[in-house]
Amino acid sequence: MIARLRMSPPPAARGLRLLVAAALWSAVVACAGAPGSGEQAEPGATQPEILIPAPELADVELRNQNDEPVDFEQLRGKPTLLTFIYTRCPMPEMCPATTLRFQEVQEALSEEERTRVRLLSVSFDPLYDTPEILAEYGELWEVDTSFWSLLTGSDESIRAVASAYGVWYEQSEDGNFRHPMYSLILFPDGSLHRVLLGSTWDSKEVAGKLLSMALEPGPTH
Repeated sequence: MIARLRMSPPPAARGLRLLVAAALWSAVVACAGAPGSGEQAEPGATQPEILIPAPELADVELRNQNDEPVDFEQLRGKPTLLTFIYTRCPMPEMCPATTLRFQEVQEALSEEERTRVRLLSVSFDPLYDTPEILAEYGELWEVDTSFWSLLTGSDESIRAVASAYGVWYEQSEDGNFRHPMYSLILFPDGSLHRVLLGSTWDSKEVAGKLLSMALEPGPTH
C-alpha cells in the first residue's frame, strides 16, 4: 500500500519539505497494516546528490539511550547517517532491515574510523521508545554508542527534526506507524547530501562515503 504524502508543514519548513518530498516520492511506503503491505522503491536505489541547506534546530532537545539530553545542533560536526524508526515495527523489511544496514555500516568501520562519523536513529514512537527501551534495542543490535545514538524525546521535538528533513509519519489505530523508509546522508553542517531509498542499500558503500566526506571540504551554499 502506497501512502499519500501529507504536505502540511509549518510555513518556514514548507519549501524544504517540498524539495525533499519530490526526491522521495518513489520511496514512500507504509510501515503498518497486514504483512506485505509495505512497498519499497527500486532496491537500494540512491537519489542523485542532493544539497539542501542545514535546517535551524537550535531549540530542539532529544534524549539518547542513556537518558542524557542531546541538543540536536551539538550532533553536527561530522558526516552523519540519519534515519527514523520505531523499535516495535512489525515489518522485517522496514525498520529492522534499516537497523541491520546501520549495523553493517558500523561493522565496516574500524574503531578509529568511527570517531570521524556519526550514526543517528531517531524514534518517532516516544511513548513506547523510552531511553530504557532504546538501550535494550541497542544491546540487541550491538550498537556502538560511542558514535551511534538512539534518540527519542517529546513528540514536538521529534516532529521538528523529522519535518526539517522532509519526513512525515502518522500513527494508525493499531498503534503502528505509517512512514517513508529511507535514510539520509548529511554533511557535517547538517545539510542533506544524499537520500538512500528503502532498506537494501549498500552498507559498505555508505560507510566509505561517510569516511570520504570526513576528509572533504564542507558544502558551499
